[in-house]
Amino acid sequence: MNRLRNYKYGLLALVVFGCFANFAHNQYGLRIVLFSLILLGLVFFIEAIIGKVKRKSSYLFSESLLIFLFILGWVFKFLHWPGAGVLLILSGGALAIMYLLQGFREFKSTARINLKFGILSLLVFIACALGFIGWVFKLQHWPGSGIILTVNIFLFPLIAILSLFKYKYDDKEIRFTTYLRKLRGNIALMLVIFTIIVTYTGFGLVGISPSFYSLANPPMIEELRVQAILGGEKERAIYMKYEVGYYNFFVKREEGELNK
Repeated sequence: MNRLRNYKYGLLALVVFGCFANFAHNQYGLRIVLFSLILLGLVFFIEAIIGKVKRKSSYLFSESLLIFLFILGWVFKFLHWPGAGVLLILSGGALAIMYLLQGFREFKSTARINLKFGILSLLVFIACALGFIGWVFKLQHWPGSGIILTVNIFLFPLIAILSLFKYKYDDKEIRFTTYLRKLRGNIALMLVIFTIIVTYTGFGLVGISPSFYSLANPPMIEELRVQAILGGEKERAIYMKYEVGYYNFFVKREEGELNK
C-alpha cells in the first residue's frame, strides 16, 4: 500500500508539472495531465481491489472505487465524451456523503482524547466533502459553485495554519499532519489535492494564476467536422462557415493586439 501511495503522489506531481507546461504554452502539457490522470485512476482502481480482497476493508474499497469513478468522469469531461456528468455527480456526491459521515465518526472517537484534534479532523473531512461538491458544481456549470469555492478558500488555509501547531494527543506532543497520515483511506491525499486546486483558483480570482489554453478546436467545430466527413455538401458548407468564422476571430484578435 505504501508503494501505491508513492505512485499516487508521483502521478499528482506529474499532473502539476503538466499544468505548468500548459501555462508555458507547451502543447504536450495537457497530454501529460490527461495520461497522468488515467494512470492515477488505474492506481485507485487497483487499490480498491486490494482493499476488498486483501485487506477486507469496505471503506477503502468504496472510497478508492469512487475516486476512480470520479477521475474517470473527469477524463470523460476532458475528452468531451458522453456520460461524464453522470459519473461526476454520482461519484462526487457519494464521496461527499462518505467523508461527512466519516468526519463525524472521527470526531466522536478523537474528541474523547483531544477535542482540538477532533475538531480539526472534522474540518478536514468537511472541507474535502465541500471540495467534491464544489468541483462537481464547477465542472457542470451549476449555480452555487462560487459560494462553495469562497468557503473553501477560507477553510483550507485555516486547516493548513492550525496543522502547523503541536497538540497533546495520547500523552505526546505531535502535529496534526502526523495524526492525519495515520487516518485510513486517502483523506490526506485529498486534502493536498484540494489545497492545490483551491490555491490556484483563489489566485485566479485576483488575476495571479495563469489560465489553461488549448490549440484544439471547440467541441462543436469538431462535431461539425465529423458531420462534414460523413455527410454531403450541406454539412461541408456548414462546417466551412464555422471553421472560417473561428479562424477569422483569432486573426482579428491578433491584429487588435498588435495595434495596441
